Amino acid sequence: VLCDDARYDLNYRSSDLPLFLVPCFGNIKCAKGNRRGACKQLFSLALHAHKLTGRWETSGGLDLSDEYSVFNALAAVSLQCLAWGKDDSDVRDWRKNFTVHADAGWGPAFQIVSGRHVADAEIQAWKNVHVTREQDNDIIAAQRSKKIRDGILSPDLAEGPERWLLLDYVILDGLRLVWK
Repeated sequence: VLCDDARYDLNYRSSDLPLFLVPCFGNIKCAKGNRRGACKQLFSLALHAHKLTGRWETSGGLDLSDEYSVFNALAAVSLQCLAWGKDDSDVRDWRKNFTVHADAGWGPAFQIVSGRHVADAEIQAWKNVHVTREQDNDIIAAQRSKKIRDGILSPDLAEGPERWLLLDYVILDGLRLVWK
């Protein structure tokens, strides 16, 4: 989605560019514009797929989505917010895809990106949260949305021996600043 070299002064080289050169009769500017449009459409389709898996999960109890890819999509949409601004029509449309996840209790990261209000106290609650290996082997709880939804990972996990600090406070505070 960021393959706009005019905006970011980056030259994206990819093996698919010749596919876009043919209908543009070799015009590189036309080909890059078409490729960017195609990438935006593919990104939109991927977000809609995540939205559908979230709907299936909340209505049927099915665990269909890959939590990591949905969480990474939050980051990608937030990056677009930094690049284009939260009032950009594409960014607004992409952001709406996470409302089903936010409403299903996938955690504050999904609430922030989808546009739901998250109180500062709720973000602060994650500041000193620690996790044990028995609870999870990751230090980012937001990537484990099913465990947040089911109350396995929550802001009440205390310090102690063999406990690791979660990075969620940093992530949530960053998301809050991006989407403010």
